[in-house]
Amino acid sequence: DFQLGLPVPGGQPGELRVANAQITGALTLDDAGLTVVDGTVTGVVSEADLIQGLAAVPPELAPLVMNLLDPDLDLDGDGELDAYSACLTWSSIPVEVVEAP
Repeated sequence: DFQLGLPVPGGQPGELRVANAQITGALTLDDAGLTVVDGTVTGVVSEADLIQGLAAVPPELAPLVMNLLDPDLDLDGDGELDAYSACLTWSSIPVEVVEAP
């Protein structure tokens, strides 16, 4: 499982659990540090985990997010779609921290 941090402007950051996660990317390590390009995280987000992750989002935005997404997986085999496929892309570059806050 992978915990994805959700930045929330003006609020507490939330977390979204991505189950059965697979993380890939092209890694390079040089004098500057570790660089990741074309990174992906794929997996499954259950409806319960999505609702819990959206608890950090302002209350007026959470229903909008839920209305934009359609479940496409049946995790418990009951014939009802109750989870979402997830695919997130990312990249990172090394930076030097000169002074911590």
